[in-house]
Amino acid sequence: PGLVIEAGPVHDRLRGEIVWRVRAATAGDHALQLTGAGEPVRLTVPVATSGLAALTITRHHGALAQVVFDPAGQPLSAAADLQRFEVALPGREVRVLGLVLPWLVSFTVLSMLAGLLLKSSLKVEL
Repeated sequence: PGLVIEAGPVHDRLRGEIVWRVRAATAGDHALQLTGAGEPVRLTVPVATSGLAALTITRHHGALAQVVFDPAGQPLSAAADLQRFEVALPGREVRVLGLVLPWLVSFTVLSMLAGLLLKSSLKVEL
């Protein structure tokens, strides 16, 4: 509930992937479950009405890969018949003075401006 499958499954034989397009219908934490030959894999997908949610949620088969690529997540079970289970969310944008910018650009520019404005009061020299 809360998620709608819009397209898929599409099998990309070259990359060894199966892809679905899933759209969030309501806000909240929604469970997404993939059932195959092995143990079912369950992933929680956060859908925020405001603020910023995670850009990507990934679970990897090996614990080392999980720690390197998504340290907040749990690795896939050894019984799961998958190497990777990933939910890619749309890119983040921030509205600043009427401009829509990628969040990293706006963060960088605002951080630099704040540093320049506070430079003298913090007694910092460049």
